[in-house]
Amino acid sequence: MRKGDSSDMKKIGTMAIFSLILALLLYSVFELTGEEESTGGEYDVSGNTSQEGTSIVPEGAHEGIEVGDEAPNMPVETLEGETTDINAYKGKPVILNIWATWCPPCKEEMPEMQKFHEKYGEDVTVLAVNATSTEDSPENAKNFVDKENFTFETVLDSDDQLSEKYQTFSVPASYFINSDGTIHSRKFGPMTYEYMIEKMKELE
Repeated sequence: MRKGDSSDMKKIGTMAIFSLILALLLYSVFELTGEEESTGGEYDVSGNTSQEGTSIVPEGAHEGIEVGDEAPNMPVETLEGETTDINAYKGKPVILNIWATWCPPCKEEMPEMQKFHEKYGEDVTVLAVNATSTEDSPENAKNFVDKENFTFETVLDSDDQLSEKYQTFSVPASYFINSDGTIHSRKFGPMTYEYMIEKMKELE
């Protein structure tokens, strides 16, 4: 074998080894990325409501009540301190949204809810249920709503009865309820104005 041929063979061998290492690295990155996506990875709480799945969800969270079920009727407290319940809003479609002031995606979607309420509030009730038992202070919800001048219906789930009955372990969580009180659909993660309009057209 000539000296030039030997040099060429060494170059080919080196390139082959380099290609193999690169392929292994790319495969490892792909596997790690796929595993992160399948297990949830890190939740994006940047407030971009166009993204799906940006709710804050603990490991092993249940998906909640099923579509077609009767919406559980639970007592809740208004911001004025009066007691009411979910059935009080029966008779027209309801978007029931469970939220908390410490949840960035919740706070980012609320201006979208306000915009929807101002346009379609006569046809669909926007009912924001604060997960009050998770707040540092029971006054947090009222202070936040007053500060932001939100006018949609806001109530307090002070003893966690509603969240527990709805089996809600992520926020924000929204339930789209038909006028007869049945669950039409649900969404975990923030809503956009356009998404609410789309769902409104499906409600009865």
